[in-house]
Amino acid sequence: MTDRVRRNGQLSACEPCRKSKLRCDHGRPVCGRCVRRRLSEQQCLYHPAPMARRLTPQSEQNMHQNEATRSIVTVSSPYEPINMNSNLMSFADPNSPHPRRLYTSLTRTGVALPQNSVPDQQSICEGARLLHDILELAVEIGEPLERFSVLEMDLCIHSPLVKLAWKATNNSMQRLLIDRSALNLELISQTIFERSSSHPVFPPTAATLESAFSTQALRWDMIGIYCAQIGIFLGGEKDKTFSLSAHEMWKSDRKTLMQRAFQACLQCESFCDHLGAINDLTLWFRMLTILFATWCFGDDSYHVLRLVGSMSSVFFALGFHKGVENDPSLPFYMIEIRKRAIAWAHDHDKVCSSFTSRPVHLSRHFCVIEMPLDLADSAIMGTPEAFLEARENLDADGWSKDGVIHAVSRQRVQLMLCIIREEALELKLGPTTSDLEIKAERILRKLKSTWQSIPSYMKYDKVSQWAGQIHTAMSLQNLWLEYLYTEFILHTLLASSSELNREKLIITAHEIVNTVLLPTRQRDLLHSHRADIEWALVFYAMPCASVLVLELLRQNQYPAERLNINRSGIIQDISVLISCCDSWAEAGQSNYQICKQAQSIFSKSLDSILNHIQPIPMDKSAEVTAREQEHHNETMRLMSPETSNVVAQDPEWMAWLESVGLQGDLWLESSIPTSELYE
Repeated sequence: MTDRVRRNGQLSACEPCRKSKLRCDHGRPVCGRCVRRRLSEQQCLYHPAPMARRLTPQSEQNMHQNEATRSIVTVSSPYEPINMNSNLMSFADPNSPHPRRLYTSLTRTGVALPQNSVPDQQSICEGARLLHDILELAVEIGEPLERFSVLEMDLCIHSPLVKLAWKATNNSMQRLLIDRSALNLELISQTIFERSSSHPVFPPTAATLESAFSTQALRWDMIGIYCAQIGIFLGGEKDKTFSLSAHEMWKSDRKTLMQRAFQACLQCESFCDHLGAINDLTLWFRMLTILFATWCFGDDSYHVLRLVGSMSSVFFALGFHKGVENDPSLPFYMIEIRKRAIAWAHDHDKVCSSFTSRPVHLSRHFCVIEMPLDLADSAIMGTPEAFLEARENLDADGWSKDGVIHAVSRQRVQLMLCIIREEALELKLGPTTSDLEIKAERILRKLKSTWQSIPSYMKYDKVSQWAGQIHTAMSLQNLWLEYLYTEFILHTLLASSSELNREKLIITAHEIVNTVLLPTRQRDLLHSHRADIEWALVFYAMPCASVLVLELLRQNQYPAERLNINRSGIIQDISVLISCCDSWAEAGQSNYQICKQAQSIFSKSLDSILNHIQPIPMDKSAEVTAREQEHHNETMRLMSPETSNVVAQDPEWMAWLESVGLQGDLWLESSIPTSELYE
């Protein structure tokens, strides 16, 4: 046993020597004086804290009861994870008090929050200014904001937690409008900081969740959700009015208002980070901010990529990579809400990776992914009895037996598809491997098997789907596009192996473009779902249209090697796509630059295709040699300047292909000088 050293550097004395005021020789297990006094080992005791106050039997009993109670509460509560690191200090040195944790720390079981502290005056003033700015923004938007309902956003993010957070925070903000004095806002700001430094309270039953949120509504994470929803509302208003102009009562244009709401989101994020606030609401706040950022800056913005990284940090800190544990103390409705949060986090991550051609943040290799049950919000937010009854109406895979499409139904399919999307992205973005074709074929078979496994009522039918509800048709079309786009990514990896795979790639690309453009032919959809159609144009149609245009350019160069494709239909769809980019793109829109760039490139390319500029004749033997070398280079995934003139000599094409995550060496066999094409 290690001898205990006192603060003065001297060894501790045994209890008999200490009480007798005698010098102890610190012998173990019995010191020399105690040996001479014939004291036993039990009597020669080295007390770890000799000056500590002795407990009476009654106080000792109370202490043990309190410790037992605290232990039960700590173990059973999922919102106060055990700190497995700092608690060991009490065993290492019983004399030392428990260290005061100043910052949020990660443990093996969750997150250890710092002890609550009084915020400094500077933070309080910054919070008061933020509250003033948010109230000014809400007042300026005025009546349209009062008509806003989170229910309209279920196509983007659907969570009862978000709806209740919006409702509670909006009510609190309306009450704050009565007194917007600096003194009152500073007092409110201090309260918000103190409240945000602790975990939100989730009651055992969902019926009392609304009242629980009402009593703790003003938290920085909930205010962040409120600001993000305001921004999404402004984007939705733009969607319906076809214009970024402001209402007559607004002092600023719509874009400026969205920027102000986004800055408020960033400030709320900063406050949460400063406090170390990490909880379920924080994760939903991060995901809403990602969605809002795409409306403000476009899907290729660095803001979006950074926010996805921030979201993944919260995701891992909460331990959600281990799935949702069936803790008896966790309310049943929170289990399903967390599963939905995990599903949305993975979906956001894979969409961002696909759009920016950057690696995923939430890797399937480290995540346990559980499917949310196919239940309506009313089922999981009702009584436990109603929840159990609703579960009885699910099949073995968790799908509804009634064939009713809920918002979470789409989430389930997206989660199934995004797992396979990640495998495709690993091949696309990772280092080249010798067995790439084998892996791509395996993933392609897995993708088709997964699509066949989903219920028939969740599959898109372009012929009969639009005869029903528009909202359902748009949702199912999006799922079909998700499936096709993963297939498109895999076909791009296989296109260089054979002409058959190249033909499959072109057919898939044309199917995607045609599917995206189908809603544009129905005028009523342009008003209610314009934002969704616009996003599908940018995310799905433009990369596929690039492949189609490059293939048409290649066929102009080598007309004898044309694939069996619908050339006329492709040209018509590219023309419609160019028209959409021209008529829908407005300065200030999130993806405005991408739309204008696509319009420019596709227009020039289509002109050259229709004008059919003849290539410069070349020697046949030299042509064969060049084409053999090209096939070799395609296999090696390298770009050849001699056989890729269309892209290699045109910086605009190079930049465009890079922006949509494509490699030009698969189609660029044409020797047409770009100076002739684009003059």
